[in-house]
Amino acid sequence: MNQQAEGMLRLGLNFPLIYSSPLRRARMTAEIVAERVGPGTRGVVVTDLLEPGCNLARVQRVVEDIDLELAPHVLMVGHTPDLGQIASILIGTTAAISLGRGDLCTLLIGGWPPRPQAVLRWLVPAEIQARLGAEPHP
Repeated sequence: MNQQAEGMLRLGLNFPLIYSSPLRRARMTAEIVAERVGPGTRGVVVTDLLEPGCNLARVQRVVEDIDLELAPHVLMVGHTPDLGQIASILIGTTAAISLGRGDLCTLLIGGWPPRPQAVLRWLVPAEIQARLGAEPHP
């Protein structure tokens, strides 16, 4: 996960807010990303709302508490297939987005509730993130 987090940095990502499922592996992932992402990260907010079985209504409860002007970039660390299914709903497709362990999916959401629908910006498999993080910095 360290190389994946480095890959996120190489992609220019920064997450002032990181939400995580309370399950151990998700928390560990969120903490590694928070460490690597660097300044501006306010730490990891652990919430039961992202536990396995998470759905759009639960994510909405998380998002309602966020001032998107102050924190326009939010990372949610949860579980498969939940977050992939939620991303599919947000972009308005019936085809499920398949997210594996450590895959990164970024959506552009203009507000909540997302109107118009969210836009899928990136889908970066964990392997690609790790490769980016393993490359020497220029």
